[in-house]
Amino acid sequence: MGAGVISKIHLGVPVVDADGKLVIYAEAHAALTAYTPYAVVPSVNTEDDLHAFKTGGGLPGDADADDGKAVTKVPATLVVPHWIGVPQEAYASGKVAKLQIGGAGKCLLNGDFTSNVYVEVINAGTYGIPAGAAQTTEAFAYCCQQDTAISTTTATNVQFLSVPVLVAGS
Repeated sequence: MGAGVISKIHLGVPVVDADGKLVIYAEAHAALTAYTPYAVVPSVNTEDDLHAFKTGGGLPGDADADDGKAVTKVPATLVVPHWIGVPQEAYASGKVAKLQIGGAGKCLLNGDFTSNVYVEVINAGTYGIPAGAAQTTEAFAYCCQQDTAISTTTATNVQFLSVPVLVAGS
């Protein structure tokens, strides 16, 4: 990460990074493995925090350490769209992690991508799997190495789609 300061007001908000890729910053819930998909879960600022911010009293979330930040978690079945972000490097627990959600990057994949080129992650998933030949509400990336059967979990070139998605149970 380049020079600059990330405050809690920036956590969970998609931003364009210096290299032109869409990323989202979140606190690592545990040690994060490079190229592994994680769900980003925002927390809500309290009304008091927002009022204080609007009246010049500081940043939202300053009153309570748990408010106003986004955290990572292992993907769980989600029926409401969430961002699925993929760190391009490892992060220690509690650190602010940069997770890629848009543009060219790498993701751990496993499965037959010979005709299924979209990528999804399922409940408790630690890698992307084939989602089908057509984009679905679960697809967060597009496999750039088509016509490939990936038999082991491998960091593979993908195009992240920049959309919040659902996570299927299986």
